[in-house]
Amino acid sequence: MIRLVGDLENTEVTSNTIRNTGQEQEDASTPLLTGIVLSSPDGNVQIEQNTFENNPYHIVEYPESSFDLDGNDFDNRVDVTEVGETPFGAENYIAGQIDDAVAFAAEDATVDVGPGIYEESITIDVGGLTLEAA
Repeated sequence: MIRLVGDLENTEVTSNTIRNTGQEQEDASTPLLTGIVLSSPDGNVQIEQNTFENNPYHIVEYPESSFDLDGNDFDNRVDVTEVGETPFGAENYIAGQIDDAVAFAAEDATVDVGPGIYEESITIDVGGLTLEAA
């Protein structure tokens, strides 16, 4: 796991393979295991040319974090247009599994499923949710 916090002027996270970073939380008191955690960083941070494989959550962004994540390669990439209540107040995330993205989507959100192989069961219990695929 890579955790980015504080003054990160001119930090680069490039050309890494981030895989098998953990499993889902057991409960709200355990940390959310993920590939990269962006937690209110300041400064110019480049996150590019990385490969993400087999992570329940590839990238989790907490409030006031903002990065351009294009140029990275994801085995499975699931984005949510509007995030509901997430662990530890995360504002946004890129999941590696559809069910994980659906679980934290807000009502009337869109879950955008990127190319990949998703071998999982999905439970949708969020009102007005739209599930879209490439």
